[in-house]
Amino acid sequence: MKLLIFTDMHLSTTALKKLRLKTKKQKPDLLVCAGDLSIFENGLDIMLNKLSKFKKTIVLIHGNHETSSEMKKLCSKYKNLIFIHKTYYKQDNCIFLGFGGGGFSLIEKDFNKTSNKFKKIISKNKDKKIILVTHAPP
Repeated sequence: MKLLIFTDMHLSTTALKKLRLKTKKQKPDLLVCAGDLSIFENGLDIMLNKLSKFKKTIVLIHGNHETSSEMKKLCSKYKNLIFIHKTYYKQDNCIFLGFGGGGFSLIEKDFNKTSNKFKKIISKNKDKKIILVTHAPP
């Protein structure tokens, strides 16, 4: 599976154009966004709308510039935008686990709770490649 992974676009039209060109040239099977499409949610709806027009499946989480609730709500408008915060997405022989937000703390209590859910998913899919999509460093 060929992936194109990106993060921290922060409303950049230049970054969006580069991503569109790379998508056309490299023809990835899946795009993965690790958050911060907006500047504190300003323009988030515009960015998601533009990404949806790539006509590729895009797996997303929110960064520290978006809330999970707003990102989830806006992604639900598009069939090809899949929000995976605290959940997962399967494609081919891969499982994408998502945990968005954060990025400023060494300990994320909510991640510790979610990781127990992820452990169960992993144990049921030992034959799959596991990819953790997160905005925060581990």
